Amino acid sequence: MTDLFFFLDILVAFRTTFADMETGEEVFNSKQAAMSYLKSRFIIDFVSTVPVDTIAELITGESKPELKLFSLLKLVRVTRLGKMIAKMNVTQYVKNILKLLQLFFYVIMYLHCAGCLWYVIVSQDKKWHPALDLLRNDFSLYERTIAY
Repeated sequence: MTDLFFFLDILVAFRTTFADMETGEEVFNSKQAAMSYLKSRFIIDFVSTVPVDTIAELITGESKPELKLFSLLKLVRVTRLGKMIAKMNVTQYVKNILKLLQLFFYVIMYLHCAGCLWYVIVSQDKKWHPALDLLRNDFSLYERTIAY
């Protein structure tokens, strides 16, 4: 679903107006808008949307985990949310709500990436070491009460 939405975003970006850098005026010409998009951020958008790892697996018949890193480029696209919110033609109240949702989304993305990093770190050893309490068979540690 994410790839579908990003693909639709690419299609919309080809038709979206932009501000001319020299004059500061908004350009409504669709050919100029498409050329501007191709010159600016199209490559990152395209590479992050196309499932490079799946295509490579279909061609070669083997999975390469290094190619899954191309999907991290989706995070670059998400960082543009702040600019989009700032340029929206809505009340400040709605912008503040959207900024709060954006912050919530960034926290979720950070936690997800931290969890993935912990998974990679733990999966390198492939050996589980139990807690010291289990080695000593000292299960009463959790049953004791603290006396003042």
